[in-house]
Amino acid sequence: MKQRIRHLGEVFRHGGDEFVWVINKTSSSNTNLNTELTTIIGEIEKSIQESWPTVGISYGIVNGQEGQNHNSVLEKADRLMYEHKVAKKSPIQTPRA
Repeated sequence: MKQRIRHLGEVFRHGGDEFVWVINKTSSSNTNLNTELTTIIGEIEKSIQESWPTVGISYGIVNGQEGQNHNSVLEKADRLMYEHKVAKKSPIQTPRA
């Protein structure tokens, strides 16, 4: 992960198998950045699944300005990540921003 996203920001472990990716980009629109991040995450997941086919990545993308403080931003990202995880297991997938 660090090698793939080095140009965008930093990755930090936030628990056993959870990571926080802090992006330094502010010039892109949120839509363009979300699309770029979703693409990169998909590429990383595909690469991981070459060795571990049953492993997947669930994520929540949040703009730092969406919260009152860093805790509220992390809480929102965590909630979105769990929603994404549930959606991936569901037969009907509904992406959510």
